[in-house]
Order: sequence, then structure tokens, then C-alpha cells
Amino acid sequence: GACVKHWVADGGTVFGSGTANFAWSGAPTHILDQGDAVLDEAELRARHIAAYLPALKAGALTVMATYSSWNGAKVHASDFLLTAVLKGELGFKGMVVSDYNAVQQCAPSYSEAVARCINAGVDMIMTAGGLVGDLGWQRQIAELLSAVVKGSIPLSRIDDAVRRILRVKAALGLLRGLPRATSAADQGVAPTAMTAAQVSALHGSVGCPAHRELARCAVRKSLVLLRNARGALPLDPAAALCVGGPGAHNLGMQCGGWSLEWAGFSGNEKTSGTTLWQAASAVCAKSTLIKGASDFGPQEDGAATVLLVLGEAPYVEGTGDRKAVLLSDGDAGLIDSAAEGKRKVVVVLLCGRPLVIPPKTLEKIDALLVAWLPGTEGGGVVDALFGFSAVTGKLSFSWPRDASQVQRAHRSGVSPPGSEESSETPLFPLGFGLEMAAVCDEAPPTSNPVG
Repeated sequence: GACVKHWVADGGTVFGSGTANFAWSGAPTHILDQGDAVLDEAELRARHIAAYLPALKAGALTVMATYSSWNGAKVHASDFLLTAVLKGELGFKGMVVSDYNAVQQCAPSYSEAVARCINAGVDMIMTAGGLVGDLGWQRQIAELLSAVVKGSIPLSRIDDAVRRILRVKAALGLLRGLPRATSAADQGVAPTAMTAAQVSALHGSVGCPAHRELARCAVRKSLVLLRNARGALPLDPAAALCVGGPGAHNLGMQCGGWSLEWAGFSGNEKTSGTTLWQAASAVCAKSTLIKGASDFGPQEDGAATVLLVLGEAPYVEGTGDRKAVLLSDGDAGLIDSAAEGKRKVVVVLLCGRPLVIPPKTLEKIDALLVAWLPGTEGGGVVDALFGFSAVTGKLSFSWPRDASQVQRAHRSGVSPPGSEESSETPLFPLGFGLEMAAVCDEAPPTSNPVG
């Protein structure tokens, strides 16, 4: 039932081409979100379409189109990208769903827009349905029916869209009481009938210990170690440890945006899980949680190692656009304070993208582990920090040395720093990642989840 998004080149928009306006959130406008990916077909296929192939091969049932454009043309209205390539060339048998109110962006009138998008290959329209003062769902259905009656949308296209939607529902066991598909090859998916009791049991199992252990394992495998000096890692469970930073005890920061609420949340009240501080304190009896730089105390009186969990507050869509994605001044200040004396400074970054780290700040970091957005299972990060599990992750993109590298690449459409076509040297190149073997044979301890 996974939905693969956002087809396609959503991450390749030119810097400054964004059309989304989230000024009300305090975010800058016209940066990247809902922008234009200006690139030729060869690069589109090599860099962007290629990223979808494993998910499609694994049997993804739905694909969501991107708000963005390719060379000035909205992807939602692109017959080439949605039908010729995705459904034809790649043989996708599932359904294409629009993004939220994205159809309205494709023409001056809704009647023209819906015809363009349905004909291009959109099978299901996601809409606010008039809930926020926009076009009501009754009007949208009426416009669609009118377009079919007028011949703007052929009935064969409607039949195909309905067939694809029913195919997905059948595969998910949502069409009880109807005959099963005659063959998986005929449907393109393998349908399974589920009873109401089975569906209820499935919903009830969400968040069960087995699910949490699987998520914890995924966290371990996703970590990327960028720096490890002075033998900072793995941490010693028997040594004193000072733990701090805005993400140390914050499930909201671990989860990021689109978690329970549209823009995410901060703190531990919205869901249950294990924060990095909880997991660390279960391993290290001498760990202390601090609130700010003033709580470090003199090095000779406290821990020889400081673990700082830093990064970005949750963001979504254009609210996360920035002219320069930098490590915050507050985070840099914590690193400065932690590095006073001879303390070892271990930094865990919670982020959905590379954060530019000033050279003077980087010099004060002994170990730098990128945890991305690990979700509710912070224990997976701590497993690696204390050597209960190995670290083997590699960067799937280069890590910029400064903000200008990122902006130049997006603004001009040139290759990112560190790629074969670029002469710029990134801070860490594509594929970089230090490896660290596990040193503990026993299983890591568990902690009681918060929330």
C-alpha cells in the first residue's frame, strides 16, 4: 500500500523557481518548493526517474505526481511523464493520485485543468473539497462529468482510471464480497481478501514490539558517520556522559514534519517512542541531561564526553525552504561551550537534508553522526553510539562545504558538488561514510517509551 512520491524531479527544481507561498509561516517565498526542474531528458532519467525504479519493481501500488514542473510544464498535466513513461514504458499498473489541490494549478479554469490532468494520466484527485474555502467537491465532480459528456475526456480514460483504482483496492483486500482477480498478471498486483476482523487486527498491531524493533533496525542501517576523531566513538557505557541539545529528549524533532500533524510537532506528548536521551540513560548509568550551555560546568568536575543532539525543527513543503540551510547559531554555540577544556564532543544531527557546518565549528566536533529523521525509535541511534551495532551507511548525495555550493547548483542547473561533472570539492563526497564495527556482543538494553 505504499505511495511513491513525488513523481518526478521534485528534488531537482532550480533555486529561485519555487511558486509556493508560505510567507504566513515565516518561510521565504519563491525558493524551491513547487518550482521548475530545468534539465534534459537524459538527466531526468539518470538522476530522477532512476530513483523510483526499485520501489516500482517492489510492487508499489500508488504514485503521487509532483506540484513541480519539468522545463516549464506542470508534471500533473504531462502525458509523457505520467502515461508514456510511468504507465507505458515502466509498466506501472497501479494508480496515479494528484497532490493536494494540484489540479487547479494546471489551467485558468477547473474544467480545463481537470481535463488536462485526467487525460495526462491522473487517476484520482486529492482535494480539500471546499473545506478551506476552495472549490467544493460537488463542483469538481460536476466539472469532471461535464468534460466527459463534452468529449474533452474520453470514456476509455475514465474506465482505465476506475480500473486502476479498483485494482489497488482489490490488492489491499478492500473489495470484500466481490470475485478475486483471475490472475496476478491480469491485475498487475497480487490481490488478497481480508476480513473485517483481519483488518481490525492489523490496525491494532500498529506500534507493537515487533514493529518497533523493525523500525529500530532500520534506524541503525540508515546512520552515516562523517567524523570520528580522538576515539570519541564508540562511547563507553561505564564513563560519565553529558547529554544535551534541543533534540536530546524530543520525539517531535526525531520524527520531523508530516508526523501526526501537517507541520509535525515538538516534544513528547503526541506519540509514544524512545528519545535519544532515554535510550542513552538506559545504557549509561552516569549520563546527565542538561538544558543549556550554562549547565556543562567545568570539565574537571563533570563528564569527559558531551553528546549533543542537534538539527532542525520539523518542517514541511515550502515552510522548510531556506536561502541557506545552515547549522543554527544556537547549535553552534552549544558546540563551542561543550568543547571548552578537553571534552570530547559527539554530535548527532537530526535533519532531512545536509546542514552547512562552519569550519570553525566542525573543528570542535570529534564525532559527527547523521541520524536523519529516525522517528520514534531513538534507541537505534544509541545502539550505534555505544557499539551495540555497526555503522555502515554512506551518503546518497554530497555534503556541501558552504551554502553557495548548493545555491549555485540549483540556480544554474549544474551538477552538485562532488559529482563527476563538477569541479567543486564538497565537505564530504557522494558515497562517503566512515565504518565502525560493533564492539558489544550482548543485546542493548531497552527503555520505557514516553508519550
